[in-house]
Amino acid sequence: LQASTLPKLGARKTTVEQLEPEVAREFFNKYHVQGAPPVGKFYGMLHQGELVAAMAWTRSKAGDTLQRYATSCVVAGGFTKLLLASRTQAPVITFADKSWVSGAMYESTGFKVVKELAPDYQYLVGDRRVHKFMYRLSRFKTDPDLVYEEGLSETELARLNGLTRTWDCGKTKFMLA
Repeated sequence: LQASTLPKLGARKTTVEQLEPEVAREFFNKYHVQGAPPVGKFYGMLHQGELVAAMAWTRSKAGDTLQRYATSCVVAGGFTKLLLASRTQAPVITFADKSWVSGAMYESTGFKVVKELAPDYQYLVGDRRVHKFMYRLSRFKTDPDLVYEEGLSETELARLNGLTRTWDCGKTKFMLA
């Protein structure tokens, strides 16, 4: 749906709470182009008991990484409200995939561009894009559902298993101090 055809809601009319992983994963799989991240700490915005936006984080000593943000409708101020409610005081990094977004939302909330990354590939599995790290040589060796032949490269094994490489348009790395 185009953003102009989605229902609109103000963030002031929502509450923020930490989400159970299963609830968050279901929401991201439905509303985020990359689907749910494999791990994370999840926060959501609720309006009258309905989940309308979610944010996924991973945290390390180096700082917080914002993995995903998704909405089921237009939530004016939603990104900022969820960001403020769920981040720690650590620096935040995130990435904008230029295939889908410009990164303007990050810049409008104070994130600074740190680096431009070259185009990279993922694998197409069904109708989902899956990060290439999910198909390293070690997985081909150990996953009984995948065909493995000694001496073949990751690319050759992926082809043998019917996995198609798809390339993005590069990414922009952002940081919020």
